[in-house]
Amino acid sequence: MAQRKYFDSTMILETAFIITQESGWQNVTARTIAKRLGSSTMPIYSEMKSMQDIEKAVQEKAQELLKSYQTGTYTDNSLLNLAVGYVVFSMEEPRLFHFLFMDRNDARTPENGADGETRYRQNMGTARGIDELMAQIPASDQDSFILESWIFTHGLASLLSGGVLSLSRQQIIGLLDDAGGAFYTWHLKQREKIDE
Repeated sequence: MAQRKYFDSTMILETAFIITQESGWQNVTARTIAKRLGSSTMPIYSEMKSMQDIEKAVQEKAQELLKSYQTGTYTDNSLLNLAVGYVVFSMEEPRLFHFLFMDRNDARTPENGADGETRYRQNMGTARGIDELMAQIPASDQDSFILESWIFTHGLASLLSGGVLSLSRQQIIGLLDDAGGAFYTWHLKQREKIDE
């Protein structure tokens, strides 16, 4: 097979993304990208500045895919949909989930994008009805409510992406709805104590 002499950055990044999706970021190297493209590593290094640039681009593409899951309609509750989308992403794209949230501490530094909790908060802020919901919780408890919701959601996603648990979408929706309701109710009770 004749080797192509030129690969643009889009082809290189798409190939890196597919390798990450199929076998994890740890298997993405200039050599594995070049092999997929039927090339030597020279065109990879000629087009891209570094593997860190490739990693950042793959991370951005994975985050966009996660966001598309989180904006999906699983229930009639947009806040619950964010959590369900996060968990479904972890099951359907386990290697991307691990790449974004579990495998690489350096991938979560501020210069490479927000950490998982911050992204969860940002996405939560776009949910329909979130302002009314949060207004009912004491201001001093709002951060705790978001953190608790994220910890439960991330924990469930981690268990499912690792194959430790196997649940249907309906079971996932039920667990997330129950947990969110419990956190919310507890924080509402804190508001009642403040108002007394």
